[in-house]
Amino acid sequence: MYLAPPRLRDAPVAVQTRNIEKVLSDCFPTQTFQQCDRRLTVPALDISMAPAKLHIFRNYSFTRPFGASLDDEQDIMFKDAARASSAAPTYFEPFLYQGRKFVDGSFVANYPLNILFKEVDSFSRHNNKIRLAGVVSIGTGEPAQSERKYKSGTTLKAKAKNMAHLSTLILEQVVGQDLTAVEMAQERCHAHNIPFVRISPKGINVRIDQIDDGKLMDMIWTTQLWLVENLREVDKLGELLFKLLSDPDEGKRRSNTVL
Repeated sequence: MYLAPPRLRDAPVAVQTRNIEKVLSDCFPTQTFQQCDRRLTVPALDISMAPAKLHIFRNYSFTRPFGASLDDEQDIMFKDAARASSAAPTYFEPFLYQGRKFVDGSFVANYPLNILFKEVDSFSRHNNKIRLAGVVSIGTGEPAQSERKYKSGTTLKAKAKNMAHLSTLILEQVVGQDLTAVEMAQERCHAHNIPFVRISPKGINVRIDQIDDGKLMDMIWTTQLWLVENLREVDKLGELLFKLLSDPDEGKRRSNTVL
């Protein structure tokens, strides 16, 4: 949820939009999806019409072999797909592309694991089965658990506080949907013997526009501590990537990761 009143002003949003577009243009000046030798699936939310709907940028066809040429209008530049998928409301302006408006987020486009399985199922429906070699889920961190102090009360002041508590509960349910999606994906992977790795440090509660050096350093150290305390998961990630991407004759080190 992007609840930042100062960001609703036109100037900061316009400036941030120009900044991210410059960064993306510098990083991916000419690269297109079809130039990539891996399947790419990038979700965004199309808000051109109501209700908004999921849109997926991809470099493959469900009916053709991977690598086969696609229609010109299906090929998209990296910077455009990244811009559409990262247009967080109140932080960046919607992205205009081929007459449509795209933004990031919502229940529809914010759960890439569900979208991934939907894509795999679509291949199967077209008799073009593919198998997932593994799933690596990287989260942006989760707030630490804390004891809740909740009282309904009977006075007007107490009821006002209760309304604030209810709004917090609603927000938690919105954010908590992501964890439910992760758990469902993990169970599906286990049922089909697909390796699953989840990297998402606990104790992270930092706003997307945080610029305070002290708070950012706290976030970095919290992340570092989580990684050290979860070496088993980090090792699992290293072993999975080594198995899938390395030269079979290459010497193996512990976890092939460095902390």
